Amino acid sequence: MGEKIGRRTFILTALASGLFSSLGGWWIIKSTNNVNMIVGLVRKKLHYLQIDEAGLNAFAKDFVREGYRASMKLTIISHFFIYTNLLDSMGRLNDLGGRIAKSFLLSSDFFWYGSDVTRVVKYLGFYDPYVKPCRNPFAKFN
Repeated sequence: MGEKIGRRTFILTALASGLFSSLGGWWIIKSTNNVNMIVGLVRKKLHYLQIDEAGLNAFAKDFVREGYRASMKLTIISHFFIYTNLLDSMGRLNDLGGRIAKSFLLSSDFFWYGSDVTRVVKYLGFYDPYVKPCRNPFAKFN
């Protein structure tokens, strides 16, 4: 058969595996900031739109500045949701992506031009109805 593995070798191997797994998890969490997660979720939810990249990054920074903080669990799971189709039906992350995408659309010129999917969507400024209640993208003044 094979050579038996000793107790000391087993313990050292298990410790090394745990250390490398912990470092890998820490690196994933640290390398993913909330801005990248928000950009990825908006791109995934609004994949059919042409979005101005500079505006999308500005929206993500404004969204984080307004107080959004993702939990560690959502940060880790978002990798699988954004880059694969594995978790497309996962409720909380799907709802989070929908809320962020809705906020982006309300903060952009998408509704000002009649929801035209053929033009590039540009970010205007973070939309908060409690701060700027008069900015209504659905109002028609003509």
